[in-house]
Amino acid sequence: MIFQVECLVFCFAIKHQNIGRVINYNVVSDDYYFAGIALFIISPVGAFMVFVQAGMKREDQMAHIASKYPEYVEKFSTLSNFAIYEFNIWSLILAGGACLGALVCGAAFTLITMDIFRMLKTLQKKVSATSFKKYQNAVKSLLVQFATSGLLLVPLSGFVLFTLFSFERAQGV
Repeated sequence: MIFQVECLVFCFAIKHQNIGRVINYNVVSDDYYFAGIALFIISPVGAFMVFVQAGMKREDQMAHIASKYPEYVEKFSTLSNFAIYEFNIWSLILAGGACLGALVCGAAFTLITMDIFRMLKTLQKKVSATSFKKYQNAVKSLLVQFATSGLLLVPLSGFVLFTLFSFERAQGV
């Protein structure tokens, strides 16, 4: 999900750069794009590594179950695959990184989109109607894709918020 949103923001940046080159306005240095590419590659890998660190080892999971839910130890010991996550410093780092990433991507998306719409007005005077329509359709398509990705983030964000709250004896309900 992180990578998808980052790629869409990057597509907006590329479209912005292309329009900027046509009208010779707000063309950003390639160094910023290379830095963005590096950041976009590093951040999902870093998020995965922090997520792995946030999890408990199998022995710790069984000890956690034995201490909090002793009646379920036998049933959990037969399961081959399950995961227990407790809120720890790695979870805090992951949540902070996700919030920072959301702010950066949201700000980049907003600023680039506003500038693209300003640039489209100038572009309309410099290119043919057919070319302008293609640019306009490409921007609309990116907006729809970004909105769809945002909708897909809602359940994931809800799940993350749900896991941040502690519900004692939730298994007994």
